[in-house]
Amino acid sequence: MRDEEVRRRFDLLRPQRPTFRRAIREGLVVTLVMLLLSGIVFGGAPHTGWLVGVIPPMVGLFWAAKIVHSAWHILTPDQRDRLGKQLSLVHRRAALEAPRETAKAEMAADYRRIGELTALATKMKSLDPTAYSSRIAVLDRACLLLKKNSFLNLKLIDGYDRVAAMLEIEIDSLDVVISLPEESTLELDAKLSELEALREQLRGHERALAADAEVADLLAGPVTT
Repeated sequence: MRDEEVRRRFDLLRPQRPTFRRAIREGLVVTLVMLLLSGIVFGGAPHTGWLVGVIPPMVGLFWAAKIVHSAWHILTPDQRDRLGKQLSLVHRRAALEAPRETAKAEMAADYRRIGELTALATKMKSLDPTAYSSRIAVLDRACLLLKKNSFLNLKLIDGYDRVAAMLEIEIDSLDVVISLPEESTLELDAKLSELEALREQLRGHERALAADAEVADLLAGPVTT
């Protein structure tokens, strides 16, 4: 389902600004027409001035309310329930976009850092591996930790993509069925729980990386090759 089409359909869940503008515009027109008619009908009658002041705005307000009411009830209860479920799923899918982009950016940064550290370690090994052995060991350890970090971020990205695809299927499924089977909801919840566990694993790995003082100091500064 295309996102633009989804947004247009979700607009049916509640009256939009054009509906309110139309209600105000037509309500004012009806009020003016009723003022003219009331003036003609009651203009010459005694003690009827209050009718001219009360009836026209009441009729105009009723007309405007009728337009808004019709917009609220353009959908049947089943259609409203179905679109509401789809909207909830779309929100869940949208919530995956930001953490996915964060994981993607972190993975790209880790790969750049690995390249820099590897180039520096290669220079040290080609010049005097014995003299630089301790520093080479720190560089290798840093690269290993960054690779593990990148691997976890890659798994996260794959997980986000899979869950987003599953949500897309469920959104489309609601076009042809009234409600989703319970097992599909349970499977989605399970996948989201897996992603949360993976995120916690990544955070734990990042804490371990920061706890390695030598590696943390190395990663904190620029790498000169």
